[in-house]
Amino acid sequence: LRPRAAAAALVFLAASAAGAQTRYVAIGDSITAGFQGNCLVERNQVNSFPAIIARQLGITDFQLPTVTETTTITNPAIGCLGAVVANNTISVGPVSQPVGPNNLALPRPYDNLGVPGFRVSHVLNLRHASGTDTANFFASFILRNSTGPLEGTSALDQAQLRLGGSSDLATVWIGNNDVLNGVLSGIPLDGVTTTPLASFEADYTTLLEDLAAFDYAEAERIVTLNVPAVTALPFATTIPPVVVNPVTRQPVLDPNGNTIPLLGSRTSATCPTAPCPIPPTTLVTLQAQSMLATGRGIPCAVAPLPNCNQPLPDGSFTPPATLTPGVLLYADEVAFLTQRVLDINAIIAEQSAAVGATEIDIYAIFNEIRADGLTIGGVELSGAFLSGGLFSADGFHPSTIAHGIIADRIIQAINRPERPNLANFLFTPNTPGTVHPLAISESWSALFTGCPPQEGVRIDLSEAASAEPDRAPVQPIRRGRRP
Repeated sequence: LRPRAAAAALVFLAASAAGAQTRYVAIGDSITAGFQGNCLVERNQVNSFPAIIARQLGITDFQLPTVTETTTITNPAIGCLGAVVANNTISVGPVSQPVGPNNLALPRPYDNLGVPGFRVSHVLNLRHASGTDTANFFASFILRNSTGPLEGTSALDQAQLRLGGSSDLATVWIGNNDVLNGVLSGIPLDGVTTTPLASFEADYTTLLEDLAAFDYAEAERIVTLNVPAVTALPFATTIPPVVVNPVTRQPVLDPNGNTIPLLGSRTSATCPTAPCPIPPTTLVTLQAQSMLATGRGIPCAVAPLPNCNQPLPDGSFTPPATLTPGVLLYADEVAFLTQRVLDINAIIAEQSAAVGATEIDIYAIFNEIRADGLTIGGVELSGAFLSGGLFSADGFHPSTIAHGIIADRIIQAINRPERPNLANFLFTPNTPGTVHPLAISESWSALFTGCPPQEGVRIDLSEAASAEPDRAPVQPIRRGRRP
């Protein structure tokens, strides 16, 4: 154990001794934590893939840093996003609000040590949570390492305190934020929004070597997961790079029948002064939705809205520490992020093999589902935003259904027969309160049957509301481009 954790190790020595029951510890970031729809709440934590695995393996003492929620929303900025139904239309908006942690008195580390905002370096080095950034905010009540008996311990230290039996299991899914932040901020910049490869490799190697250094760590008892294609997430692929009619959700055409590009701030040889038409290879993130609604990014000749002819912002960085987020990812930025994911995944594969860990190729699994879809129990899933079923309402965190699929893949990989029943997630509404009656009586997919959206997030429910119960499965969204 690392020296700074020595005192805590003595306190928790009895709790860490190998017992009769298998112990399972999950190390990771917001996905592991069960973060969905822009927030962390118990409703989703209990159906995170680690919690599902623990239930399937019969682990009765799998402890979570649970957070309560309320449907009384006083601050929409921190609200949990979900499908909001009004006037026969579905949009994305706040459906509840986190209240606060309710398991702080647990006299030992939690078993789910996923911390939103964590990069690989945080797992090793964040031993005293402080500050208001995402990683420190959530670490303050998940790791509880600022004061008390766990003071000075990292997520890795706390995992080591829990593990010790020959049948214990650890999953490691870290690395998403080491590249994803380049997408969310609209500016991939090494050392700022993305982690330099050399740093990632050094930290990931240390993480797996330290985790595998204990007697409990047999080859099949450590499972690693790699990073999905971050530029193919709904957050970056839902809004097309052209002007769209907000009512029909179809592209607006010029007199010659051509689509009309949105406007950006990056200039080119053919457009030396901004605003300039963005190339068709540009990705527009979901953060642009509110801007487009006011006309920003739209030529005034198409729609004379208040902010027309103003370019959508491209991200920028002013040293030493001023980051200005953007909503556009140009082709060179997409290429950088695409290659960075491949490089990170190569490191994860190499280091997993070096310690004998079992690797789950999430990158390949998600690519396959995105290309071909996935049908479970007659329900067709896809990577489409909101209606595809696999992503939560923020457009990049997996949904409860996806957590069930991930848990199932891990259980298969460790050769255990206790696979989860995915119908529990497909046909059980995930809502904090009362929503559209179809979502309560059947499933999420009932909301979209009969009139799936073609683009964006606006969906007319007038037909779905009167559809018969034995309707056909939801149809996948068809788009003009595929990431």
